[in-house]
Amino acid sequence: PTVEPTSRPSGTPTRVPTQAPTSRPSMVPTVRKEFSFFGNGWCSVTGSILYDRAIVESMNSATDCQNKCLEVDDTDLVGSGYKANNERCHCYYNNDSAVVASCSASIFNGGCSDGYSGSGPVSATSGPTAWECYSYGLPVTDNPSRSPTRNPTGWPSLSPTTASPTSAPSSRPTRLPSNIELPSPSPTVEPTSRPSGTPTRVPTQAPTSRPSMVPTVRKEFSFFGNGWCSVTGSILYDRAIVESMNSATDCQNKCLEVDDTDLVGSGYKANNERCHCYYNNDSAVIASCSASVFNGGCSDGFSGSGPVSAISGPTAWECYSYGPVAAVTQSRSVPSGPAAPSPSGSTLFPTASPTKKRGPKIAFTANGGRRRTRRFLRKTLG
Repeated sequence: PTVEPTSRPSGTPTRVPTQAPTSRPSMVPTVRKEFSFFGNGWCSVTGSILYDRAIVESMNSATDCQNKCLEVDDTDLVGSGYKANNERCHCYYNNDSAVVASCSASIFNGGCSDGYSGSGPVSATSGPTAWECYSYGLPVTDNPSRSPTRNPTGWPSLSPTTASPTSAPSSRPTRLPSNIELPSPSPTVEPTSRPSGTPTRVPTQAPTSRPSMVPTVRKEFSFFGNGWCSVTGSILYDRAIVESMNSATDCQNKCLEVDDTDLVGSGYKANNERCHCYYNNDSAVIASCSASVFNGGCSDGFSGSGPVSAISGPTAWECYSYGPVAAVTQSRSVPSGPAAPSPSGSTLFPTASPTKKRGPKIAFTANGGRRRTRRFLRKTLG
């Protein structure tokens, strides 16, 4: 018998597709952020524009460091840094990130360092090459592999093509403000040796127990300018960080609670009561980083050493240099020239005047007796 179509369509399609449809589109775009090795040094926007960073101590590898960075919101995360020789980890964030502002101590056991101005994708490296920089962001290819690569003709050089920038970045002051009174430099001439215990030549009077001009060399803090203390605009110091300091003086006193041999200055930011203690590169104070003193952790790897010579970075910071200040104490004066010794040699300190004192003339009578002059009678009779 023939089958004729009914007047109404059936509930199933009249044609069968050639194959069952897939449960998902054949091309699934992969959109996720990943870490990629960028170069050696700190991740940065340019050689002198750095990122705020959260610090984690005792990470066994760069991968462990990156996983730690991902334990919090990664919206502002731009990269990570790892230094193998001390197992230190950096998580780099856009400027004014809420992650750095809150700085969870349960994750970032090394504290946080804010105030840097960097924002946007990692575009350069700077600083010590012992650090490894890994950028964090969306892949740049249409169908990225698990480890996407960038497409430059070659890796950037490890050092800039010029030894130093031809000009300061526009975001930094090119000259110090004219109204800042710089501290006087350290004395250029120091005593060649300690004074001898006794004078080498006999003075006209007994010498004092100490030299007349005693140089007293002590170290003091002096306001240098607004910004981070630095050697140049891009050469910064290692720093120890202290939170919740009420004033710049409290900050300086905190810096002096440990050995000040390598201390070169302090920094204070009033709007968040944060304190920096700046040290020469490779200081033992930074290496030990006493948690009982520096509750904000330490940030090493900067190359600055020597006296504070410049300022850089946000002007909300106040920079105070720390170094020797010469003060002179006046004591009892010491005679400048020697006098001739006495002829007999029995007196160590002869009288000041060589003039011989003469007595009164005496007159005698014809038979040898002493003449009683009016002067003699007046002296005898009173």
